[in-house]
Amino acid sequence: MNQVVNILITGAGGAAAVSVFKALNLPNITCFMADIDPYAAGLYLVSPERRILLPRGDHKAFIPTLLHACQSNGIDVLIPTVETEFLPISKYRNLFEFDGTQLMLAPQETLDWCLDKWTLLQTAQEAIPTPRTTLLTATFDPTDWTLPVIAKPRKGSGSNGIHLIESWDALALVPKDGSYIIQAYLPGPEYSVDVFATAKGKVMAAVPRERLKIDSGIAVAARVRRDPTLEKWAMKLAERLKLAFCANVQFKLDHDGTPRLLEINARFPGTMPLTVAAGINMPLLCLKSLYGETIHAEQCKYKEIAVMRYLQETIVPSGEVEALEKEKAYMTHPDRYKSTVNSA
Repeated sequence: MNQVVNILITGAGGAAAVSVFKALNLPNITCFMADIDPYAAGLYLVSPERRILLPRGDHKAFIPTLLHACQSNGIDVLIPTVETEFLPISKYRNLFEFDGTQLMLAPQETLDWCLDKWTLLQTAQEAIPTPRTTLLTATFDPTDWTLPVIAKPRKGSGSNGIHLIESWDALALVPKDGSYIIQAYLPGPEYSVDVFATAKGKVMAAVPRERLKIDSGIAVAARVRRDPTLEKWAMKLAERLKLAFCANVQFKLDHDGTPRLLEINARFPGTMPLTVAAGINMPLLCLKSLYGETIHAEQCKYKEIAVMRYLQETIVPSGEVEALEKEKAYMTHPDRYKSTVNSA
């Protein structure tokens, strides 16, 4: 694509946003970064005028603030990477598009499936192997289950709220109101598959990678590995869920070595740089597809490689951090902040 494009990426403090920035940091693309936290590292990858602070995705001011940011900065494409923002943004898709901002976000129906693990697994079992799963309610009967089992929230991302249950007494600490699911424990290695589909929903590629080392729910060491079964099932699931753009499908092997679905994240993963380095720049292909370019099969070939991730520092003048701190203070307590300034 040759046109100049302004892109806004939310969740600048997360690995997903930084991975998208790296993939799209090209001469004809101007990236803006947004987050709720003035200390989000990704904000400081761009110049000060392209740093945007937002309220939380579930705050009533989130959509008005984000719409204003897109309007005032001439944003052509909005790429949200925080799951709590997906449904609010999707609800107001027409408003963003009316103002000239296209969304790189899966369709509403896809989000409804992916953001609820219970709904997802019920839908996915029609297409691919899934682990035995049930809702955790007051009527849950453990007599026909074998320990250990996994208890995880129906909604949420990463490893937050997930418990390995090794005794039924431990289950007493988990809510039994239908907000959690109980799942058979899968003992084998875990795999993530990055899936690319065009803006119109044509699934084009799936890149499996083995998660070699996990830290706080994020793979810090991973290896791209060809696996026709994982590719086939990830693409089949993406088609079943009517995916557009990119998703990350997570599998784990059971006792017999069969991959079974854990979850699907309808967004770019934090380990996207590995897929890009393997040969498929999925964020760029998504952008080209959004602008109507035809994506060909030869653009979706990859090679087997590995990656080890490490921290990297960004050094900025302290005044740049103080500017965002003041902006955050004003957003959080505008009346208090005004009175403080006036009394100074």
